Order: sequence, then structure tokens, then C-alpha cells
Amino acid sequence: MSWLGQALVVALLFGMAVAVHEIGHFIAARWCGLVVDAFSIGFGPALWKKRYREVEYRLGSIPLGGYVILPQLDPDAMAGVQGQAGDGSNAPRTLPPVAPWKKILVSISGALGNLLFAVVLAWIVYLSGRPTMVSEASSVVGWVDTNSVAYARGLRPGDTILAVNGERVRSWQEFLQLAALSDEVTLRISSAESVLSEVRVPTVRNEFDFHAVEGVQEGMPCRIGIVEPGSAADRAGLKSGDLIKAVDGITVVGRGQLIELIGQREGVETQILVQRGGELVQATVVPRMDPVAGQVRIGIVFDAMVMTPWAQIRHDASGIVRMLRALTSRKEARKAAQGMGGPISILATFWLYVQAGVLMALGFSRFLNVNLAILNLLPIPVLDGGHVLFALWEAVARRPPPARVVNALVRAFAALLIGAMLLLSYKDVIRWSRIGRQWSAMMSESRATQTNALAAPPEVSR
Repeated sequence: MSWLGQALVVALLFGMAVAVHEIGHFIAARWCGLVVDAFSIGFGPALWKKRYREVEYRLGSIPLGGYVILPQLDPDAMAGVQGQAGDGSNAPRTLPPVAPWKKILVSISGALGNLLFAVVLAWIVYLSGRPTMVSEASSVVGWVDTNSVAYARGLRPGDTILAVNGERVRSWQEFLQLAALSDEVTLRISSAESVLSEVRVPTVRNEFDFHAVEGVQEGMPCRIGIVEPGSAADRAGLKSGDLIKAVDGITVVGRGQLIELIGQREGVETQILVQRGGELVQATVVPRMDPVAGQVRIGIVFDAMVMTPWAQIRHDASGIVRMLRALTSRKEARKAAQGMGGPISILATFWLYVQAGVLMALGFSRFLNVNLAILNLLPIPVLDGGHVLFALWEAVARRPPPARVVNALVRAFAALLIGAMLLLSYKDVIRWSRIGRQWSAMMSESRATQTNALAAPPEVSR
């Protein structure tokens, strides 16, 4: 895909995440009978606008959000950000009051729009049979660099990580997230022989500014997706769908481990045990050096693992909720804040996933929509959750909160939010200028190896 094509896909997916949120508010407001002055995608001066059936539709010059002007819900607190009412007049209007339950419904409908869109994206990824940004829940270690601290302290392929710093772990993503919150972690592990033990290892900051345990990779089933014609695997009779279980009698628990085992056997007859359907099949392959990839390979590309739609949504939501918990913890807040990104990070990450494949980008878009839904429901003035809070106050007190107080709170938190976005954007520029150079080098290597990025990342093809 060309540079322009990638930019268009990024703009489309990001714009859709904003649009479905605002459409959710708009539909609920119209259904509840609220007055709608304007519907806008983007902030700032309007590049285009058109009035239709008492609503002014706008396209803002700053494509980093959107809004629906609802004078009965938010009379003037956000006027400075949103612009004047759709009729262009500041004259006071007398509008009928709105029941608190209607305000709550309209407020949460933006998040519901994002969640529904996320479910649609999850189904597209699932039905495609292609990879998504998440893998099946597993905390099995697939590979440990023999030169790493983790290996020196006893962590081995096949070990299952049960807990990090005493907190239970059920998936590799949970392990990564908990490791990112500490300079050193204590891992409770179960070995392949079911022996329980604890390993204390340090974490190091990676190129994405996250802390991680160095030299450790996830245990992912080595199921063959593509057998390259004329390759050693093809000549040995290996087939797409085969699950590699062992190499020369060594049980294979992860792709990194398989890559290492194959790399050690250049030109040597190697016995590969695979599961094909309900039977085990033995094959003999002779790994060869691939001069283009610069690696010893047998000529396969791993199959992708796709979670069910519900598992994808649950995976995204649990990660976001855990990060919010970390931000409220004095012990974990600093590390959690280091890993946060702003608008530039979102757009740059979109760009990277589009380069890896459109379906990978859809997976990230799903995650972003779940993220927007949860964050917008936080009980903070200026967010949708703040409007829910004000409506609940009105329902209990039998009167709306004082307009002066609401306006002051919304404007104060809007200023804080804008300040936070500017700070995060500054950090993003520094971070992504470095990551961009590294990613460009990796993508160049990927194209040189001529591997299918949608089937598997280049470093896991053998």
C-alpha cells in the first residue's frame, strides 16, 4: 500500500472511531427528544458545514475528536471548545427540562457506539481467519534467551507464569502489563514437571518506553499456516494445519524455541513430530540457510491464532482497566504514566499496524474503540461519565447542580485534559522519532525476506 493509501486508512479508521461515538450521542438525543444544535467531526473552525432539519453538520479543522452540541445537556460549559450553537446566535433560549434518565442515556450512548463498533471489528477479524493483535490466553514461556538474566535465574521454555509480584496471571498480556509496572518482578512459575518455584528478575525499558523482562517470549502453538513450495518442509511432506510438537525428541512449546532449534541444525537431518488431525506424524527435514532472510529455515510460515470476538473485547477491556488501576496506585503510577501515549502515539501506532496489514489495523482499531468507551465513562467533568455524575446528582437531589459549579468544573478539567494531551504529545514526538527509525529498518528487512506480514511477523517465520 502506498504512503497515501496508508494515510487514508489511518484517517478512515480513526475518524470512524470518533464518528460512531458522536453518532451514538446523536441518535440517543434525537430519540429522547433533545434539541441538537450541531453535529461535528473534528474541533476548531469548520472546514465544511451544512444545516439540515434544524441541525448544523460540521467538519472541523482539527481531526482529533468531535462533538454534538446539546444545549439541554451542556448549555455553555464547552462553548469555547465546540464553537457557538448551530444557529450562530448567542441569544438565551428557554428549552424544556430533560429527565435525568434521558441525560444518562444520551451520555452513555457514545460509549455504546464505540463498543458496538468494536464488536463488529472483532467479528471481522475472527471470521477472516487472519491474525489479530491478541493471541489466545496463555502464560506459557515459549523461549528464553540463554544469555539473559531470566535464564540465569532458572526460567525455561515450557514454564508457566502463575503470578507476578503475587498477582495472578492468566494470559501473556497480563504478564507483560504487570512486568511493565515494576523495575523488578517476582515470578511464581510452574515448570513442565509441575514443580512450583519463584524467580526474581529485573525489567528493562524497551524501545516503546515500556518495562519488560528481557529475553523472554510467549509460548505460542507452532501451527503451520503456509508451506513454501520447494522448501525442505514441502519435500518432507509437512502440510498447512500441522501442529509441530517436537524437534529431535525435544518438546516444542513456543515459536522462539522452534526458531532456535531449527537454527542449530543447518544441513542436519532433523526429525519433526507434528499433530495432523487426530494422529501424530513424523517427518524428516534438512534445514537450510536462506540467503535472502539470512537465517536457517525449513520454509514455513506460522498460522495465526484468532480469539473469539468476546475474548478479544474482554482482553482489550481488562488491559485498560488494569492500567487505570495502576494510575491510581502510588507504587505503580509512575511506571504506568511512562507507558501512556497521546494523539500522536495513537496515529503512529495506527500507521504501524496498517503497514503490517489492514486486518492488524482493524485489531488496533477495535482496541481503540474499547479504550474510548471505557475512558469516556470515567466520572470526570468534561467526559461523558461526568455528565452521568451530574444527572445522578439531579436525580437524587431533585434539582440540577448549580450551572456555575458545573461550568467551572468542566472548564477546569478541560484545561487539565488539554494540558495532559500537550504533554503526552511532546513525549510522543521524542518516542516515535526513535521508534520510527527502528520500525523502518524492520520493515525493510521484512520486505527483503518476502514473508507474508498478514500470516506471521517476519521474526517468527521459519
